[in-house]
Amino acid sequence: MSRPLVFMFSGQGSQYYQMGRELFERQPAYRGWMLRGEEVVRSISGRSILGELYSETRKKSDPFNQVVCTHPALFMLGYALARTLLEGGDRPDYLLGASLGELTALCVAGCLSFEETLTLITRQAEFLHQHRPAGGGMLAVFAPVSLYEKSRGIARRVTLCAVYFDEAFVVSGSAPLLDQYEAELTAMSVLYQRLPITQGFHSPEIDDMKGFYLGLVERTTLRPASIPVISCASAAVIRDASPSHLWDIIRSPIRFQETIRQQEAAGSFDYVDLGPSGSLANFVKYNLQPGSQSHIHNLLTPFGQDWRNLERLRSELRARR
Repeated sequence: MSRPLVFMFSGQGSQYYQMGRELFERQPAYRGWMLRGEEVVRSISGRSILGELYSETRKKSDPFNQVVCTHPALFMLGYALARTLLEGGDRPDYLLGASLGELTALCVAGCLSFEETLTLITRQAEFLHQHRPAGGGMLAVFAPVSLYEKSRGIARRVTLCAVYFDEAFVVSGSAPLLDQYEAELTAMSVLYQRLPITQGFHSPEIDDMKGFYLGLVERTTLRPASIPVISCASAAVIRDASPSHLWDIIRSPIRFQETIRQQEAAGSFDYVDLGPSGSLANFVKYNLQPGSQSHIHNLLTPFGQDWRNLERLRSELRARR
């Protein structure tokens, strides 16, 4: 019996310019969904996501951190990749999303329509851009989470917003507080990385958006999921999403390690990372216990070869049917 198939979707911090460019040029289903997303965003904000994402003047190494572009771009990419596989006959048994990626998972599951989800994401990003321009950020720390939990210094003034595996957690907060925390970590010789994010998601930095966001959610129609969704906001499998859960997705901590450990306790899986950088696949790898029969599959990476990776993934998925 084949292992259950899980499509995974990542959130802010995994993006870069030109992500998915080769598939946009060569894969009709992917291109079609990206173009459809472009039309939706243009109708709301007048912005061209594809014009920015695939600009000839932008290199992969350039900072891609404007939330009004990165938010819709990440959703469009994850959804387009999922539809590319679905339309090719590869249907997952579960969908797993982290942060913004959980909204993508809920959309693929049919809880919200493509247009509703992209409208919600775009208007949320526009609100943050207008009311909190570059107001905060997120910092990945490569150390046990006990480093944060035992701290009595500046660390406790930023918010613990994600635990990905034993040696990686993320904090969120205002830019000045993160600057101070970086200095503290440097003094302790602890590795860290500021993520390409200019908002303090999963922290009190975005609390002033709650009323606006829930007002947007109330205008959507939430439906039962046609595919079970593994939620990193609740560390549970869900089939229905309430308005409060949609807020939790962007405000509550990302319980990735806990979520994967619970899934692994139930059995083995085929995990397919449909984010742009393969970050969730890497996080899953560090959470697998010795002897695990789970398999991990990548698709996109910043190193290119998108088309070859898609063909390889399709071959691997055909072999497991």
